Amino acid sequence: MKISIANRKIGSSMVEFLCGLVVLVPIVLLAIDLVSIYSGYSLNNRMCADAARAAASGPPDALMSRSPRSRAEGVIHNVYDEATVKKYNVLGRVVIHPDCVVTERLTSPIPSAALGGPIDGDVTVQTTVDVIPPFLIKQFMPGGVTLSTQQTFPYTYIVPSKSSN
Repeated sequence: MKISIANRKIGSSMVEFLCGLVVLVPIVLLAIDLVSIYSGYSLNNRMCADAARAAASGPPDALMSRSPRSRAEGVIHNVYDEATVKKYNVLGRVVIHPDCVVTERLTSPIPSAALGGPIDGDVTVQTTVDVIPPFLIKQFMPGGVTLSTQQTFPYTYIVPSKSSN
């Protein structure tokens, strides 16, 4: 049986193609994993910024206990609920930690209720998510990649004045 040169070229081309796939497929899967981690990172940054902005938009702890924390957690629960997370399940899974760390820093005394005035200070919110990529990284890190970020926003709340009439 005689094998022609054309058959040898097709056979060697098929071997080269299959060897290329062995290298190319893991690279593509790793790229998809990295895109899923980046999308979780982006989601966490947006969520943290929105929570910090909400926390800074109302009275500080000194005027209303746990108020900044409840506003920040409200944004996380109301805006970034399961519907938002399901959107990211296409490229892996994003698990949002329901609690966040809220710290405030007041740089001057709170204005008196009689005169009112702006609150001088800022609020820092720290949020955490776990990103579980769909392919290769999940095999080595079954719990996923934990991403944490923090954002700081100045208070925008103004203490209303209580005029005595």
